Amino acid sequence: MALTIAFDVYGTLLDMNGAHHSIAKLSPNINTERFAATLRQKQLEYTFRRALMGQYTGFDQCTRDAIDYCCALFEIEATERQKHMLMDAYAHLPAYGDVRQCLSELSKLPVKLVTFSNAESATLHELLSHASIESYFDQIISVDAVASFKPDPKVYHHLIETCKTSARKVYLVSGNAFDLIGANAVGIKTIWCQRSQNTHYDPWGGRPDHTLSSLQELAELIRTGL
Repeated sequence: MALTIAFDVYGTLLDMNGAHHSIAKLSPNINTERFAATLRQKQLEYTFRRALMGQYTGFDQCTRDAIDYCCALFEIEATERQKHMLMDAYAHLPAYGDVRQCLSELSKLPVKLVTFSNAESATLHELLSHASIESYFDQIISVDAVASFKPDPKVYHHLIETCKTSARKVYLVSGNAFDLIGANAVGIKTIWCQRSQNTHYDPWGGRPDHTLSSLQELAELIRTGL
């Protein structure tokens, strides 16, 4: 049975800083980086809370709620059109510079490539198509099908079942520690893409099986044996 390499999308394949230009248009005096960081924090917080409460709504709604929260927090009177444009920016994020080469190299190896994301299925296809990387993947998997979010164990079981494999044959590649810790809890192997030395792994829930500073290192890691 071939290995399955599952990629997280936000912050792993796609650069969320790609939305900064739309954030900057909300107000002439906006602190773009602080707004973006707070938005990401609230976006994830809303997924965690909704999963715990059993009140699932799609990731797009979590993003919109985070935008509304940040506009209120930073006292920005954004129009509906501006908010819509920011939502659109988050649906058309650019790929990191190392992504296409990585996927091209992996496509030549005897592994199955899938994406595994909190994004709703339609948005996920739009994201990958815009970034011109959709064709590299054998399957595109969203948590939408089980109406919950990472790191709920059932979304990782959904990944395993959808790929028709076993946990020990799946490696999750992610830039998000909470995602990898969730995967580790159900027996999935993990590869942390530590894109910044300023990010730190959580001190509980186990360590990743491998740590990379760039996806350029991934193909060689697989070739030399995981």
